[in-house]
Amino acid sequence: MAFGCSPTLAFLVILAYQLESVMTQTKMCQEYTPTVEGGQCTPAMKQCDFKLVVAPALTMTTPDGTAIYLSTSEYAAYRSDNNSKLSEEELRKVILADGYQPASLVTVVNGTMPGPCIAFYKGQVVTVEVVNGLTSQGLTIHWHGLDQTKNAYMDGVAFVTQCPIQPGETFVYYFTSYYPGTYWYHSHIGAQRSMGIFGPLIVREKNDSNPAYDERTLVLQEWNHDFSSDRMDLGVYQKNGSEPQWFPRKGSKTYDGTSLGHFQFQAGLINGRGLFFLNGEQKTRTPLEVIEVEQNRTYRFRLIAAGAIFPYRLAVEDHELSIVATDGHDFQPISAESVIIHPGERYDFLLTTDQPPKDYMIFADTLENITHKHTAEAILRYKLGTPGNPYTVTKRSCGGNCSVFNCPFKIMPGAVCKLLSSARSHPSEPRAPQGPPGEIKQIFLNIGFSGPGGQSSVNGIQFEIPQLAAILHPNDIPNACPARCGDAGQQCECAHKVKLERDKIHQITLVNMGTGKGYSHPIHIHGYSFFVVKMGFPDYHNDGLFNQDNADIRCPADGPCNTVTWANDSWNQDPNSISGLILDDAIRKDTIILPSGGYVIIRLKADNPGMWFAHCHIEMHQLNGMALMFDATDGQRGPPPGFPTCGNFALKAGTIVSFPLPASPTGVSSNRMAAAPLTNLLLLVAFIYVLLC
Repeated sequence: MAFGCSPTLAFLVILAYQLESVMTQTKMCQEYTPTVEGGQCTPAMKQCDFKLVVAPALTMTTPDGTAIYLSTSEYAAYRSDNNSKLSEEELRKVILADGYQPASLVTVVNGTMPGPCIAFYKGQVVTVEVVNGLTSQGLTIHWHGLDQTKNAYMDGVAFVTQCPIQPGETFVYYFTSYYPGTYWYHSHIGAQRSMGIFGPLIVREKNDSNPAYDERTLVLQEWNHDFSSDRMDLGVYQKNGSEPQWFPRKGSKTYDGTSLGHFQFQAGLINGRGLFFLNGEQKTRTPLEVIEVEQNRTYRFRLIAAGAIFPYRLAVEDHELSIVATDGHDFQPISAESVIIHPGERYDFLLTTDQPPKDYMIFADTLENITHKHTAEAILRYKLGTPGNPYTVTKRSCGGNCSVFNCPFKIMPGAVCKLLSSARSHPSEPRAPQGPPGEIKQIFLNIGFSGPGGQSSVNGIQFEIPQLAAILHPNDIPNACPARCGDAGQQCECAHKVKLERDKIHQITLVNMGTGKGYSHPIHIHGYSFFVVKMGFPDYHNDGLFNQDNADIRCPADGPCNTVTWANDSWNQDPNSISGLILDDAIRKDTIILPSGGYVIIRLKADNPGMWFAHCHIEMHQLNGMALMFDATDGQRGPPPGFPTCGNFALKAGTIVSFPLPASPTGVSSNRMAAAPLTNLLLLVAFIYVLLC
């Protein structure tokens, strides 16, 4: 049969394209297991597929839009339309936060805060389809702690490794991990993380079908139903640090006397639930998260700090913690009454349920040196135990000599600090990279508030968001830093990047000194799990208050300290000669605490090509410019087919605009999505055929 000059053949060609697409999808479905939406994989799966939908939501509201209210006499919630009490199953579908009313607007993943747990096994391929259901904001999702080895385009940092996912658009991330451990995911654009876009991510051993311990996950955050990080940034940092008239309270300090910040604490949340306190007085009776356990068993708790600013000291009433891992890497167990965790960090601890069966309080206090209560709480409930009232817990069971792990200072009143630098890696972990002095590159980064006008900065450079996806054009970033930036006395605002030499060992000294130093900063580096080879603390008075900066660093006492060297010149010449280096059993991390007035030395080998973001994980600090990019793009693979691009659109200088506009105006523009080669070919054939007919 002859088709003649008709669109029939074109239709069949297009149909063939559609069938080819369906066949490809069908093949994938036959080869792998069907889509898993926010659940957990099984060890037998070769690939696990997840779908995350980010959309706005209201706290204290049921999925059908009914407002709920809290009891004033019990820890319970009721529907406002019929006054019926919500069951625990019904409460799981409500974003409670601190129980404050009226409802707060949040942006969440799959309707929950925290978002659903993504769990998979070592070496599995994972795809995550992210749908931007917001109406006014772009979006990216960062997979915090995953190195994204040779997969930098999937790191999820807006304008560093990708263009934002625009409202209504979808972006499919794909990755794997060979390091079992505790990780998390969160938005990496603006203040969306503190507004609710985050969730746990767990990588398990492939052969761990019968793990030694049952697991429990605790996601810790602060909560403020009046202010966002954006408002904080505009109200405080953009005022050059001065306290505006509208701000509700003075900034708080921590135990070493350094300033912790102005962010108003209203509640701490564990797994999305907490109690609202005002000036130390409890205002809500929110049903707290209940962690059920059985007596005389040992559990592995995965603790994730998803908050925006506050460090927390977490303890479990009448139970000792055995801390065994951080940021996805095991270390030799350390026993303590409590563990301090900063934004971005993760700690795994073992807990043995050897107490009488009843309810116990899980509580996490901020490190603010204040008299009233700033605490996040949950309940540890023994099955078959006698129900109790753990809310009455007011003091620690260990008295005045509680052992605390991961102090950001050496001295803490009423406690014995066990520093992170005392931890030693598990024998299964690799050693820090080593080599002769000529093969080790030293880099110094002073991180604090020494930028223009006292703004957040690194070496005096306030980070400015690149005006395109930097990974695609590493040498053509429109707002790249001029050469003068970083020189003595020079302060800049630009897209700051530091070059990493391919396959070379880098010894990076992070410094928090000089007139721009601030509270201990949690510094997160993308793309690498680095080795912590030394921590240097400042000098303290006997009462634990800060006295003076660490003397190992050459830094002017009255200056910003943006050009740093070692005070001992031999250390500048030979990185291996620095006293106190831990090389054989240094622990690995991706988020490290940088003490106020001190320093941290880390080592990594630049063997993972990409453009890697590094920043303070206090959200307001990062938004205000306490960040930079590590440029390790030498040897980098090209982007995946169809990878979105973005950038400025500008007319060339001197261009005279006339109407009607030409079909291709003079300027620079970027298409958002290129079609797959086969798709282009088939559609082109169909289009030409129709034209010829």
